[in-house]
Amino acid sequence: MYVALLVALVAADVNPEPPPAPKVIASYGWYGMRNAPTITDGGHLVLRSPAELVKAIPDQATRNVAPAIVEADVAGEAAGLLKVRSIDWTKQMLVVVAGGLQPTSGHRVEVIGLKRKGDVLTVSWKLHKPVAARQQVFTYPVNLALVPAHKGKVAFERVK
Repeated sequence: MYVALLVALVAADVNPEPPPAPKVIASYGWYGMRNAPTITDGGHLVLRSPAELVKAIPDQATRNVAPAIVEADVAGEAAGLLKVRSIDWTKQMLVVVAGGLQPTSGHRVEVIGLKRKGDVLTVSWKLHKPVAARQQVFTYPVNLALVPAHKGKVAFERVK
C-alpha cells in the first residue's frame, strides 16, 4: 500500500498539471476618452499601478491635485469603463495596445489572448478593419485590457 502511494506521489511530481492559461478579465476600446493614454505610434503599455496609469496620461502630470486623488480618479474611471468594481493592483494589471495610425474610422483593436511561458507573458492582439465604407479621417484605435498581474517581461504579438 505504501509503495502504491509513493509511486502515485512521485508520478504527480513528475507530470504536474500546467497552470491554467491566463485570460483577459475585461477590455475596452479606448476611443476619445477623457483619460486616454497617448500612444500614436502603434506602441503598447503595461501598467502595474495607478501611478503608472497616471504617468501614461499627459495632462494628469500638470494637475494641481494630490497624487492619491488623481490616481483614484483615473483608476476608478478605468474600472468603470472595463465594467469591474475596481482594479486589484496586487492581482491585476492593465495592458494598452495601440493599432497605430489608420486612414479611416471603424478600425478597432482587440486583445485576443494571453500566453505565459517562463517569465514572459505574451499578449496577442488583432487590428480589425472596418467592414463597410468609412469616413476618411485619421484614427488611432487603442484597446485597454485588464489581465492577471505578471511581474516578468510582457511581449506583444500582432495576429493577422
